[in-house]
Amino acid sequence: MNYRKLTALAASALLFTVPAGAATLLSNDFGGGADIGPGFQQLYNGQGTASADPATGTITTTGVDNAAIGLNTSGTVDASAAPGFTIEWVVSSFTGDSFNDGSGSRVRFNGWFFGVTTDTGSGGTSLWNNTGEAVGILMDGGNSYTDWSFVQRTGGSLDSNTALNGSQPTVASFNDGFTVSLTINDDNTWSASSTGLSNNISSSGSLAAGTYATIAGSLVANTTIQGTQVGYVIDSVTLTTIPEPTTATLFGGLLVLTLLRRRPGA
Repeated sequence: MNYRKLTALAASALLFTVPAGAATLLSNDFGGGADIGPGFQQLYNGQGTASADPATGTITTTGVDNAAIGLNTSGTVDASAAPGFTIEWVVSSFTGDSFNDGSGSRVRFNGWFFGVTTDTGSGGTSLWNNTGEAVGILMDGGNSYTDWSFVQRTGGSLDSNTALNGSQPTVASFNDGFTVSLTINDDNTWSASSTGLSNNISSSGSLAAGTYATIAGSLVANTTIQGTQVGYVIDSVTLTTIPEPTTATLFGGLLVLTLLRRRPGA
């Protein structure tokens, strides 16, 4: 190989891209070990009878349909400098023999939500459907459950309620536990997925309004359920940034260039 070709090869190898490590901004396993980031608190609209225990991740409702209960963080985390973030919720069990059986257990009205908001309050105005900014995965309420949806609120308005998989997983697969994951990118796209269900989510799209910057600087992890005689246990939740590519020096390429420069007659 001649000198000119060696020089070009070494120059092309001199710089290369490697991903910087993802940062964990939030990690909580509800009593199992060391946590990262702000702690969780009960989030409750005060209707009916319901409870949520931040120490164990146990959330239950009884009584009236409009009881809305869950957990959110009492502080925020900032992912605005990253190319995106992923929040993952691991649910160990769901309590209920159906999602809508008329007089028994059912998910109603504002549904079952897993996502992020920017509101650290603990009352009804901080529920995903009432707060100013929210993005997440929703098991729709109403008269019957038919699908998971991607939902987004910006400026207090519901901007998106996009169906994800078109059909209902079995209640038994929810009972046995599952994982849901949502990624929001700084190019204003999103992707949602799940594991452990009889019919899993695997969808992506673009934000309906606003931008990544609207929410990424003050993220609050938030999960709630509204209904009667239903409940679930959160095993863990994590919120991590997406790795950002960085440019690094390939020392081998630098060494080749150095040797070439020292070549006699060069």
